[in-house]
Amino acid sequence: MPGTRFLFITKDLQIFKVPVTRNLNYKAIPSLHNQNVLEVILHYETEHRKPSKLVLVSFQRLTLDSNGQYELSNDEICENSRNFIEFAFQTPESLIKTNQPLPIPTQVTLPTQLEKDCLKEYIKKHMPQLVRTGFYIIEREIESRKKINLEHKILVLNAAKLKNALR
Repeated sequence: MPGTRFLFITKDLQIFKVPVTRNLNYKAIPSLHNQNVLEVILHYETEHRKPSKLVLVSFQRLTLDSNGQYELSNDEICENSRNFIEFAFQTPESLIKTNQPLPIPTQVTLPTQLEKDCLKEYIKKHMPQLVRTGFYIIEREIESRKKINLEHKILVLNAAKLKNALR
């Protein structure tokens, strides 16, 4: 059976476990009011109601409001999926067919080395069953995000070269 855990990592490397969202509203954490945090979502498999294997991890930077709450809006959902919408299944030729300026890829959210180390310590302490696969999955996700971001940049560069060659 699958499980999900939401975590907020603060600038001073404290980790707060956040209850699973309902209706795109995160539960308020008053001590984090007006702070920027790294949201980490851990998706894992469970055995006997305990986490057994980390399957996927995702990262996102959030700014909490004056109550320490974050509400995901439709605009943010669109912005978070912008790279996929703009670049999925595209070629340099298809990008230059429109009379629009070439889109610039949005930078992906990656944890800093300190945030990554803090997350690994949290997993060791609170979810030791995930240590075996968890560290590999975290590194794989970070490398995957870097690779996809680089592919988008190369796609735009190739489209720009092609567009300039056709002038």
